[in-house]
Amino acid sequence: MRVGDQTITINVYNTIRYMDNGEECQSMQDSIATATADDIDLCYNSSIQIEDFMHLQEEDREEVDNLPFQEQQIKPFIPSSGMKFESLDFTEFVPLKSSLEIAPSLELTPLPSNLKYVYLGGNDTLLVTISYQLNVDQELSVVNLLKQYKKALGWTMADLKGISPTICMHKILLYECHNNSVEPQRRLNPAMKNVVMKEIIKWLDVGIIYPISDSSWVSHVQCVPKKGGMTVVTNEANELLPTRTVTGRRICMDYRNLNKATKKDHFPLPFIDQMLDRLVEKAYCCFLDEYSGYNQIAIALKDQEKTTFTCPYDTYAFQRMPFGLCNAPATFQRCMLAIFSDMVEYYLEEKCHFMVIEGTVLGRKISSKGIEVENAKVEVIEKLPPPTTVKGIRSFLGHDNFYWMFIKYFSMISKPMCNLLQQNQPFVFYEDCQSAFKELKKRLTLAPIVVPPDWTSPF
Repeated sequence: MRVGDQTITINVYNTIRYMDNGEECQSMQDSIATATADDIDLCYNSSIQIEDFMHLQEEDREEVDNLPFQEQQIKPFIPSSGMKFESLDFTEFVPLKSSLEIAPSLELTPLPSNLKYVYLGGNDTLLVTISYQLNVDQELSVVNLLKQYKKALGWTMADLKGISPTICMHKILLYECHNNSVEPQRRLNPAMKNVVMKEIIKWLDVGIIYPISDSSWVSHVQCVPKKGGMTVVTNEANELLPTRTVTGRRICMDYRNLNKATKKDHFPLPFIDQMLDRLVEKAYCCFLDEYSGYNQIAIALKDQEKTTFTCPYDTYAFQRMPFGLCNAPATFQRCMLAIFSDMVEYYLEEKCHFMVIEGTVLGRKISSKGIEVENAKVEVIEKLPPPTTVKGIRSFLGHDNFYWMFIKYFSMISKPMCNLLQQNQPFVFYEDCQSAFKELKKRLTLAPIVVPPDWTSPF
């Protein structure tokens, strides 16, 4: 930018990135400070845009001083004295490199007997999971094919290629009559702040978010427990209690106010049971898990500032689609249909297992024989004690209802327990409820293998 006799060079790319090199990183405030007071006054007294001013000839610039003052014209951004954010700690941060440049060290977890690890890189790196039942020739063919296309696989966030905006882009369309929402920052304890800081640094490094100074929409960040599967534990009174183990913490954005003002996208999502039926009777299956799938879809430029969130370390906006937006699932489904249009409902994406004979999808075991109940889930339900509250009944019926297709007359058997969920109904766990509870657990442990119906035959 050139103003009068002064020339100001701004590296916009380094302006929006985190400060990893003090000599390269620039801020708008520092750049404007290099101009003289007369030059800034010249900007204030100009009713034309800066980009137009840059094309003026020397003799034409003398006329700028005679232009009327307009307060709406460009002003230097001066942060408010009350804006105080904590600085990010980069001392322990190591910038991520592509897995093909520096292979990450991954922790090996025990696999079922039907699976095995193979490596696509040298020195036992870039591991993937394949079926243990493949013969030597089949295994060699699969490994060679995966090595040929290993650039399409991702092991860390540095491997994210992103999806072209020409294929899919997320837009946030608001109702005409809506009120903007600027939420204040919420307090976080030291443990939560550390989780937020690490996630912010990781997102900045891969370009998912960028700092933003002003936005008409600001949401706050939340740090919530990351829960694992359901298990049964014994309390101090030697009673069995169902609980979900906490494996860590994750951050999410509270976009409830933004979602209220957003026009809803009613794009139809697929039916899970129909997708599972199409997987049955297949000799081999490949289960793929799109790594940070939401974060690979770009957000329209004019809508990025609506995703602004505040935290103890500044305010940031997303360039890629985050979790929490009401229309995000519909956008993601559109993206999957655009990419896998010839595979829809014939292939299902789950964990990265290649050429396996059987696999677990959403708590169901899929194989050429049919659909079965996952044994680990059944063992947990078997140990569940009789519910003592309405919340306990909802939890139990929620787990059993997930496997309703394996239990004949499920709705009739569970009716006595469902009656206790009615409004103003006193909670009394009668014998019929106890019998229904035991019967549901018994039938679930003896659940049959379900196969999809033959729709060409008469019913």
